[in-house]
Amino acid sequence: RLLGMLGTSAVAANTIISVVQQLSTVAVFGVASAAAVLIGKAIGEGDMNKAHDRGHTFLLISYLFGLIVMGVILALQRVAVDFYKVEPATKELAHQMMLVAALIGFFVSISGIGIVGILRGGGDTKFSLWIEVIGLWFIAVPAAYFVAFVLEWPIPLVFLVMKIDEPVKVVLFLIRMRGSKWLRNVTRKEI
Repeated sequence: RLLGMLGTSAVAANTIISVVQQLSTVAVFGVASAAAVLIGKAIGEGDMNKAHDRGHTFLLISYLFGLIVMGVILALQRVAVDFYKVEPATKELAHQMMLVAALIGFFVSISGIGIVGILRGGGDTKFSLWIEVIGLWFIAVPAAYFVAFVLEWPIPLVFLVMKIDEPVKVVLFLIRMRGSKWLRNVTRKEI
């Protein structure tokens, strides 16, 4: 909605970018689902050490996928933007916003695998919820409106601030991963 208030060029550029973002992060959420299953399985077996180790392995994998996502977005940038018949100003805006999307893609990978896969698989669903709420509704949305309408920043910088919830979620997730509070046995005991 915010981009709609900034003009049709911003909306068109965001539409182009969202297709590339979704394409580049499909595998991330597949890995996140695998992480949730494997960590949850280890917890269900009562092996918290295995679950802990799997969580940290998937954390490392999330960094690798973050770099892959960045690479995919950058590789598809020219092709994706040139595919659409839009005004040159919109194309230029899309190119600038695509660079922001590539940077944020790294954090999307870590937060996606971390929150959706590791924390939820570890049974830490309430903390996962709070990370999402705080990052988006308490930080990104108010900050984006502020920089857009009070400071009147250029659209690519507003887009960056709109996506600032991803780095914030990564920081909160990494703090949570330092201990073992994220591991919770939520399985039912045999009756």
